[in-house]
Amino acid sequence: MVLDPETIIATAALSEVGKGVVKGLSQLGRKWITDLFGDTKGPAVAKAESNMAAFLIQLATRIGRLEQAAADSAALEARLRDAQADPDVLVTTKLAVLAAARSSDSTKRDLLVEVVTRRIASASESAEAIAANVAAEAVPRMNAADLDTVGLLALVAGVRPSILPPDSPPPDKPDNAPLVGIGRWYWAATQELIADLWSGHDRLLHLASIGLCSIHLGLRRDLFDELRRGIPSCQGLAEGHHIVDINRFLTFFDAGRNLRRAWLQGMQEALLTPAGILIGRTVVDIRLPTDVPNRRWVSDASALREALARSSPWDGHTLNRRFVELLDQELARRVTEAKRAQGRL
Repeated sequence: MVLDPETIIATAALSEVGKGVVKGLSQLGRKWITDLFGDTKGPAVAKAESNMAAFLIQLATRIGRLEQAAADSAALEARLRDAQADPDVLVTTKLAVLAAARSSDSTKRDLLVEVVTRRIASASESAEAIAANVAAEAVPRMNAADLDTVGLLALVAGVRPSILPPDSPPPDKPDNAPLVGIGRWYWAATQELIADLWSGHDRLLHLASIGLCSIHLGLRRDLFDELRRGIPSCQGLAEGHHIVDINRFLTFFDAGRNLRRAWLQGMQEALLTPAGILIGRTVVDIRLPTDVPNRRWVSDASALREALARSSPWDGHTLNRRFVELLDQELARRVTEAKRAQGRL
């Protein structure tokens, strides 16, 4: 694929300002590849140039859509102009371009396009800008199972249907009847995200090391309650039917059981950072089937704070009761082991 700026610009409906942004990035992209490989020739360099061209074409399309959807086109044009003179935007874009050149993975390319678009549209030093910076460095360090895990964490944390699926009474035999309400939405959403390669804390430690999550050992969160959070409240029996549907999803269906297993094996101890949320939400959007209804993001920081407080041994005033119970059990176990050791002397 020839890396020609004019050809790339022609692939998308762009304003004059948008064309200037894409043309500038295309020219810089060629320079970055040259700086990286020097005079080296061969299939690897050609592949890198082809990957980068595919990334830039997709980025041009994404910026064009951003311009068309902008409620205030003048403000967006001003932001695009500012982005061309912003060194932080340039550094983030360079990281993303070189990451895209290294891989033909379409999911990573989609992620990197979203990261650059978010950075261009964000004000300098904003939380969104910093999250995009971290994400641009993290994506090339992730494999498919890492992407699935972050997507799954985002799904549990706050990706919900924008319109609640139709409700119906629970079946007489809940173990073999099809899911029909919110449980079916979760079932469809998790089909592409549950990986057989779940490796517990090893994977979470890697994700934490690249800035996508924090790990809180001992944090206990009820998966059922997490999946209920953010679901629009329903009146009367309808809410009960949706609750039954979530429970059936977790109890009788492979995707739900796999999710619950991963949750108990350590996933519940991970909380996504802003960069992790950015990547996780994008992965969900990429991976979810087209027949899954539109998604929205809900966030309840108070629920997370309460979960952390429940897991903290000391809140400044009293000891956590669960911590005391576990401490009693551990002391009893150690006393028993000491007595057994003395008996063997």
